Amino acid sequence: MRVVVDASVVIDGLINVSSRGEKCRNMLNSSDVFVPGLIFSEVSNVLRRYELTGTPDVDGLFAQLLDMPWETIAFEHYARLVWPLRHDVSLYDAAYVALAMVLKVPLVTLDRKLAAAAKPYCELLIPGE
Repeated sequence: MRVVVDASVVIDGLINVSSRGEKCRNMLNSSDVFVPGLIFSEVSNVLRRYELTGTPDVDGLFAQLLDMPWETIAFEHYARLVWPLRHDVSLYDAAYVALAMVLKVPLVTLDRKLAAAAKPYCELLIPGE
């Protein structure tokens, strides 16, 4: 399955040991995953916060992030769709929605607010549902 994943799915897949985390890992490893380039900054920033709170092996999690077999799509391929979405979601979230729209694939997210706002624009998948 071809999908766009957002940072919430990646963080859960890297850190969460629950069944939901396992579902995120399965999605990340068994799908053709497409991401906007900003995902690396977003996830890295969250990993930094985890490190500051004492989460062990954050360096290993960062290495896993960089080794993910995703296809990173450059901003110019979906940029024209990002700006019009600014009234519904942050421009960061709009990048994920716009990329899903351009590729005509589902957006995978754990962010309920993003899912609600994106529903008119693209198909959604929420791991565990």
